[in-house]
This record gives sequence, C-alpha cells and structure tokens, in this order.
Amino acid sequence: VGSPDPALHTSPLLAEITKGINTPAKQPNSKGDMFTLIADGMQYIRGGKGAEELYDLSASPEQETDLSAAPQDAEVLKRMRDALDRLK
Repeated sequence: VGSPDPALHTSPLLAEITKGINTPAKQPNSKGDMFTLIADGMQYIRGGKGAEELYDLSASPEQETDLSAAPQDAEVLKRMRDALDRLK
C-alpha cells in the first residue's frame, strides 16, 4: 500500500481503525481501536493498548524508524499526542 505522501496534506489527517468482532490476534487492531495522525510530515500511531509510534515520513516513509522513544523527539511526540486527543 505504501505510506501517505506528507507533501499532499496541508492539514492534519486522522484515521481510526476499530477492533472488529473476532479480529485475528496477528492484526494490529486486535487489542483495541487504533488511531493515526499525520501532520507536519510526521505520523503518530496509538495502538489499542495505548502503545505509541512516531515516524518522520520524509526520513522513514515506510515507517521503519520509530522515533517515539527518541529523547530529541519528545516534544513532537507530546504535540502529536495532544493533537490526537483534541481531534478524537
């Protein structure tokens, strides 16, 4: 499928993937609803159990480098987390 092109989005993009009935355990949404927010070239993902992921889509378009634990990106993570909470 590929990753969304951050250059195409001038405003935040929010998506929700809901947990279905009998969702197979291997599916990422098997533990609950998931949300993703794309803004300012970054993608923030919150999994069903609250696990967070953060990606710089220009540096890691295939979401290979998770920045959520990187100290230098703590402020970006907080900003994306707060933005998702406001949009939900």
